[in-house]
Amino acid sequence: MLDFYERRGRKMFLIFMIVSILLFTLAFFAGRFYTLRYVAKNADTQVISTIAEEPVKNTIDGQVDYIEGTVEVRENASSGWFSATKSGLFSKNNELRTLARSRAIVTFEDGSIVRLNENTHIIFAENIQDVKITIEGGEVFNSVAKNEQRNYIVQTDKYAIKALGTEFGVTENDSDTSVLVIESSVEVQNNAGTAIDRVEEGNKAKVVNDRVEKTVIADADLTDDFVVWSTKKDQPEQKVEEKKYPKEGDDKKTDDVTVSGGSISLSGEKSSSGVRLQWDVKNVSATHGFKLIKSEEANPVYPGDDYQYLTDPSVRDYKWKIDTGKKYHFRVCVYDGSGKCLLYSNDVYVDTPDTKDEDDDEYASSVSLSAKDDDGNVKLTWEISGGGAPLGFKIVKSKESNPVYPGDDYQYISDSDARKYTWEGFSKGKTYHFRVCIYKGGKCGAYSNDVKVSF
Repeated sequence: MLDFYERRGRKMFLIFMIVSILLFTLAFFAGRFYTLRYVAKNADTQVISTIAEEPVKNTIDGQVDYIEGTVEVRENASSGWFSATKSGLFSKNNELRTLARSRAIVTFEDGSIVRLNENTHIIFAENIQDVKITIEGGEVFNSVAKNEQRNYIVQTDKYAIKALGTEFGVTENDSDTSVLVIESSVEVQNNAGTAIDRVEEGNKAKVVNDRVEKTVIADADLTDDFVVWSTKKDQPEQKVEEKKYPKEGDDKKTDDVTVSGGSISLSGEKSSSGVRLQWDVKNVSATHGFKLIKSEEANPVYPGDDYQYLTDPSVRDYKWKIDTGKKYHFRVCVYDGSGKCLLYSNDVYVDTPDTKDEDDDEYASSVSLSAKDDDGNVKLTWEISGGGAPLGFKIVKSKESNPVYPGDDYQYISDSDARKYTWEGFSKGKTYHFRVCIYKGGKCGAYSNDVKVSF
């Protein structure tokens, strides 16, 4: 009998141990499974968080493309003023001003352009995705690139002028704000963002005490020197149809510039990055500095040919960065401060180096694009070769063939690995052209083929 109970006890003990081991094993794997799920879930969350925290570019950068006279820049309101340089970049909080008898042109990354008249002070406002300029005083003329996803706003002391089209001028003084609309229309808003009125094409307006007083643009407005200068489509390097070549040693003078009986002797040589030009002057007072002019034709002139403006009357040496590999003619002249040259140097003919951007090798040299209509949307796919796209892509659109950036409507794709994009919202009965380019920071590198989609 005792043996029976002993055998039964051992049997129950074995059963208990087996059940315990099974329960422990089940609990272990259940805990492991839960832990893996928790880690995976948190890993996914971390990835999403990382993507969400990628920095967002706060402004559309601008670049100074033209300087005449004295143009100055400062980083912000607490820093000092310095002479601006051609091709200098500007973004949020940077300030630019022109002094008397001076002008400047700034081109934004999206292709929009602001021109500054003399005695004008502007601030590039901090803003996300939009182009926003605060004018502290003076006169600006705006040529706005068409982009439905981006606003262009000129902010004055009391009002905001929002572009609804492409070309308009704004003048700000102590008493009022004036608007001149050459093309399309603008919306006048108060500082609370409330629309006060709209000024249509062909009208000008003064905004005083939240009232918009509109009149039709007069001939005198359209022949104003700054408006004429601003509306020339090929500024600042305008070509004239018939060149008049001043003779060397022309004896002209103004009240503060002396050239009578004077002469300028110019020499030039090829350098590693362009051309070095040096000159000597005799019996010349160049109060307003010099113009250096170049052309592929002999005896280049100002205005008419490409040039650099040197405001310092004591300068006698300049390195012009040119890397086209072509030969150019150069002359230097005494500038009279009012748009003319009074005395020209001899003509020198100099070869230039043929170089390429240091980073060209990392950018793709070829882009192949295809597109198809998808019920009012356009599905675009592309392939690249010969390099990568470290700064992403610009997709450009136009009703004309071979759209370009900057200039035409576009979408910016910052992902260097992107190879497809869907552009939405097209109307039936219209045809559009598309291209994709390799973005290189303010400009495009290689473009794709042109594709056409009809709806």
